[in-house]
Amino acid sequence: MVTIPEILEKTPLKEFCFVGAGHDLGVIQQLKISYPDSITHIRSLGREQCLKLIRDSFFAYSPATRGGWGFIGDSWAMKTPIIVTHNHYGFNDNIDSVVTAPQDIVNRVKSLYENDSEFERVRTGGFKRYVENHSANAVGARFLEICILACTKFSE
Repeated sequence: MVTIPEILEKTPLKEFCFVGAGHDLGVIQQLKISYPDSITHIRSLGREQCLKLIRDSFFAYSPATRGGWGFIGDSWAMKTPIIVTHNHYGFNDNIDSVVTAPQDIVNRVKSLYENDSEFERVRTGGFKRYVENHSANAVGARFLEICILACTKFSE
């Protein structure tokens, strides 16, 4: 109820889309009443459609204080910069994400719009983190490493 109105009123962003049927539905409904032309809410979306929505967005925003890791990983995988207001995942500001206090979010969003190099740095840094830590190849390699370690320990 605080950051979304600020972003809509003070940055170039024209539309904010919520996806899901979580516990904040009342907040989303209030925002839709206040910003009927700017707030979209989709209760359920197939994976491919959701990935397309993330990929086609200028940025993704997670105010979560914990969790949301699938959304974060999907944002990185789709090369969409993610903005977070809580660092519960070891985010690296201006490298793989934009980490900001809620009261500074407007300036940080504006900066992404105005600074192409910052936008590209966060976009590619997030994708790099996805490839190195969360892609199927990275997870498979780590799993294989763990299996080899376990077998080594077992054979000793």
